[in-house]
Amino acid sequence: MTELKDMLDGLAGDAQVYGAIERAERVGRRRRHRKRLVMGGGAALSVATVLIGVSLIPTAVPAPELGASPSVAPSPTPSPDHLIACTAKELPLPDGYPKKTYAGGGDPAGRYIVGRSYAKDGRPRLAIWDGIQPTMVAMEGSDQGFTDITTSGVAIGSSFIGTDGENQVSWIYRNGELKRLKGDNVSAVAINEKLVIAGRESLGHAIVWRTPTSDPERLTVPEGAMMSEARAIAETGEIIGSIDYRGHREGKPATDGVVWHTDGTIEVLPIPAGFDPERVWPNDIRGEWIGGRMIERSGRLVNLLWNRRTGEVTAHIDRTATEVVNPLGWTAGFGKDLKLADGTVVDLPRPGGGAGGGDIRVISDDGKTVGGTLLGDETIAVRWTCG
Repeated sequence: MTELKDMLDGLAGDAQVYGAIERAERVGRRRRHRKRLVMGGGAALSVATVLIGVSLIPTAVPAPELGASPSVAPSPTPSPDHLIACTAKELPLPDGYPKKTYAGGGDPAGRYIVGRSYAKDGRPRLAIWDGIQPTMVAMEGSDQGFTDITTSGVAIGSSFIGTDGENQVSWIYRNGELKRLKGDNVSAVAINEKLVIAGRESLGHAIVWRTPTSDPERLTVPEGAMMSEARAIAETGEIIGSIDYRGHREGKPATDGVVWHTDGTIEVLPIPAGFDPERVWPNDIRGEWIGGRMIERSGRLVNLLWNRRTGEVTAHIDRTATEVVNPLGWTAGFGKDLKLADGTVVDLPRPGGGAGGGDIRVISDDGKTVGGTLLGDETIAVRWTCG
């Protein structure tokens, strides 16, 4: 855990933007991998651009006025005085596995959570928890990980293979069988119920697999784009993510948050009035909601919640970095707390009590199941039952 703490402290001090917390243990090799790919691609990408994810930047700057930006319209969210309490249960592993786990995603119904163990004796390292019952899955390569799973138990993930261990490849797991998706230097990040898969190339292109047997296709980007990244996919097939641009764009962010529509058109997500965005990252889409965040030019982290039905956007300024959203507009991410659409915060306790942060990666559609990883003296995958 010392390595993780040191890395996070360093990121906070440097005001950089980095990816998944679980990758802290292997950040050195991934840095070499990304550097090699970036240089090979001929683009002088900044670290903050390549390693998009959790921001650990102080938020002491006073909040700006939202101006004319309206609040979120009524939705099927419980009222603020409706008491929601969550209970925590550590996700177990088979006997003999080390007491260290990570949860990387889950299905919309709240049945499955995917993650990994840290076994180093050749046993399967990846886990799919059905409720709290684990199924262990062996995946070729190093740094194996599942990222998403459907309600029918079809999971996707990636690992690094090859003689130098630097070729990232992607996998799909269904009916008890793991098969490689087509493509090299690719990472599958999200799957919908129709088994359309969104992902990214290591060289900086958002991609999609139209079927589990298709070749990956690059998503279109405007002229002047430097790189793009897909983050999530809707049941309708829309893909959300970000597009980075070369150089300074007067009056515009260096990174736009976007929606790739199924007809190939690109929609830039709006920002509330009164903010000065530098980079915008939508991270999840579910129902009529998109959840994400932005970094202002001052370095402040701002969480954003877009309502697709009304077109309205709300902003929350706090230490939680939004990673996931459900159809009720509830959000969570790096910081452990669950937040309702109206801003009400629900505590996610540690099993057995105590304090510490977390990295939340799934909220079920009905809000009754939350999954993620608690960080502290022990790194553990946890399922919360809320109601």
